[in-house]
Amino acid sequence: MDTNSSVLSGRIVSDADFRITVTGKAICSFCLAFEDSRYDQHLNSWSSYPNYITCLVFGEMAVRLAPILLEDTKVRVEGRLHYSLWNRQDKNCSKIELVANTLNVLSDVVCTS
Repeated sequence: MDTNSSVLSGRIVSDADFRITVTGKAICSFCLAFEDSRYDQHLNSWSSYPNYITCLVFGEMAVRLAPILLEDTKVRVEGRLHYSLWNRQDKNCSKIELVANTLNVLSDVVCTS
């Protein structure tokens, strides 16, 4: 049996987007930036490259976390990858998102009212 489990840590690129669907489901989404290292043979050294993924949080967890998921907040997200495929103007489009099961805030957060 294949396992769909991922853990990423990084910084939130911009304040999270919170919305409630027409069916009443709470959704919070944000873009997470994390680094990948690759060996550059021309420089004879390792270099870091940024990666980005959209993370989704649902339900009560989305309601509670939305106010503190702010730009530059460091977080650890554990969840599953979700692949979407659709057609737009006769072109196939796709994306991969990380659906959070747990989310830990790793940096100090200052809440303002």
